[in-house]
Amino acid sequence: MPEPDAPIFSDEGTGMHSRVMILTGAGASTALGRDKPLAMMSEWATSLVEELGYAAELLGLTPSMDGDRFEAALGRFLRFAEALPTVEPLHKLGGMQSLIGDGTQVQTVLDSRAWLNFATQNVNAIRRVVWQNLYEQFTMDRVDEEKAYRSYKRLHDLIRNSLRRDDQDPIFLVHATTNFDRAIEAAIDLESERVNANIVSKDGFISTFAGRRPQWAPNTLESADHDGIIPVLHLHGAVGWYFTEDGTIQSRPSDEKIDDRLTPALLLPDDTKSVPGFPLPCRRCGPHSGDNSRIVLMCLCSAIACTMRTW
Repeated sequence: MPEPDAPIFSDEGTGMHSRVMILTGAGASTALGRDKPLAMMSEWATSLVEELGYAAELLGLTPSMDGDRFEAALGRFLRFAEALPTVEPLHKLGGMQSLIGDGTQVQTVLDSRAWLNFATQNVNAIRRVVWQNLYEQFTMDRVDEEKAYRSYKRLHDLIRNSLRRDDQDPIFLVHATTNFDRAIEAAIDLESERVNANIVSKDGFISTFAGRRPQWAPNTLESADHDGIIPVLHLHGAVGWYFTEDGTIQSRPSDEKIDDRLTPALLLPDDTKSVPGFPLPCRRCGPHSGDNSRIVLMCLCSAIACTMRTW
């Protein structure tokens, strides 16, 4: 990986070659909807409020709320959900009064176990609604692949034509996006089908043997430094990504309905999306301990490091 001030042009080999990372957020996909624009956070908040009912009020979600307030409200809920498992060993502290002293006046005034069970049950139900709604908003059934193809091909052509000084100059493109939809991959697939079969997207998943779902293997992105191979990194996960029992991530078709038996590998909107500094060598990126949503971000950070290893 080069120094931060390294030039994007290089004289190595024959001709020049350029490397460009394209970073996109929700605004890049909203116009690519099939029958209506893909949801921004304000529209997503409105949809969630309709589905959650009174639970939305408890969470502080309101229709058409702006992105910052939506992230703050959902982030509060996510932190509460993450804390519940740590409450279990000491739940009795929440059901007693006058606990400090000689112990003779300790009284149980609340059934803390029942509270914990109800809280856990409601948290799981709310989280499932959020995931289900997310899939409904951003599944490939909602994406107009033709619009995606035209938009991204125009962008790719603009970059290539701006940087290429010779027909033989390779241009290495990398997409990094915070979007859950897979519009970029669909666009690249259509470009490969219609224009250049050598153009392919690479998302860091591989099938190790026939019949098995593609598994997360970010080290495969190290070989993506090739004209025509376009890595697509979903920094918050993508529709169709799920955690497996061993803690790794598998990928399924993004037009499938959500599988309620599995946990989506997604980093939900949260105003505290921060991960402490960590060394995560790509070749060691396997099962992790800790919160699964943070693991998604760590794995994708690792993927970026893999992709840029030769830059």
